[in-house]
Amino acid sequence: MFRLTLLLPVVFPCLVSPAPAQTSRPSLPGAPPAAAGVYRMDTGSLLHEEPGSALGPSVLFENDRLSGRYALPAPGEEWVETAILLDRSPDRADQIHAIEFSYCSTLPDPDGNAGSFTLRLYDDWVDGAGPAPGVRSCSYEIQGLPLGGPAGELRSWTVLVILQGGFECTTDLDAKFRTRGAAGRRFGIGFVAHDPETGPILAAGGLGSEDHMDVVDAGSGVFLDQIWFDGSPHAGLAVRLYGNEPGVFRYYAPAPGSEDRLSLLGSSVIPGQVAVWWVEPWTPGRYYWLYAGTQPDDRRFGPLTGLVGGALQPPKPMPGGQLTFFMPVELPPRLYVQAVETTTWAPPTPQDFRAASHALQHVLH
Repeated sequence: MFRLTLLLPVVFPCLVSPAPAQTSRPSLPGAPPAAAGVYRMDTGSLLHEEPGSALGPSVLFENDRLSGRYALPAPGEEWVETAILLDRSPDRADQIHAIEFSYCSTLPDPDGNAGSFTLRLYDDWVDGAGPAPGVRSCSYEIQGLPLGGPAGELRSWTVLVILQGGFECTTDLDAKFRTRGAAGRRFGIGFVAHDPETGPILAAGGLGSEDHMDVVDAGSGVFLDQIWFDGSPHAGLAVRLYGNEPGVFRYYAPAPGSEDRLSLLGSSVIPGQVAVWWVEPWTPGRYYWLYAGTQPDDRRFGPLTGLVGGALQPPKPMPGGQLTFFMPVELPPRLYVQAVETTTWAPPTPQDFRAASHALQHVLH
């Protein structure tokens, strides 16, 4: 089971409080985490597979220096680390495609599937207070993860949560996940363990990661405390966030059809330089075409959806599901592209469409 919630705007009543004193919390010795698998939000299942291109080619944030220790939140607590996402796109926004996190547990779990967690992302967080007014946030509920050994032996795990398929944070082109910006905005990563004897591995190294975490009520979001571990280990979560190439954003049909099943990937688009797009999965004997336009759209063609409007030129063929194209020097500030599949090697009409991808927005300037 899974749930994604996108909330905006959100206003919490705790923002005028002064920064609190930090409360010391204990930490416990952990163990090197083993790979638990890949959790797919679109199916709600934990799989033992390689993530492939669903991972996103860019690492947006990572606390890569694991301390070898973990800590236990109290029941009902959400621990929030604040940090910085760099401005990689001209519109000072980004899109998160995957979240990797690590934790330890001593709760007996003979079947290896009893654990449940909530991960949250906030694009604007006031350190020592909570979410800023108008914050854009994504919430992911994850179930069926392993905890401790059969008799409660210590176990440590790393899970990669794949958001591909409409769960990226965010897919709303009018409410993107904002990055640092001119005001020095900080974002938040929230961690909730719904099982006792279970907590995050502590780590450091991410851009802007400070030696404390905020504690809020996991249900109401009310600020409770600010904690640290007396300087050692660093009070940070063992997490890594993945995203697309700079300036590339996926978006989806509000009500996808049964044949909106292709995945479209692409490089950044820079005027006067080469750009690349490719389709996954592509089928031998089928033909693929890339549509480009100046605006998003939402038109149904039977079991699939057209997501690009304001066509710039006829669709470009994608031999083998791939297109490499030298971009003109003059381009609009926003470019929208979508791939379709047909059964004939001829300029397609809507009647020829057999499948379609989600679309990409390219932000140029």
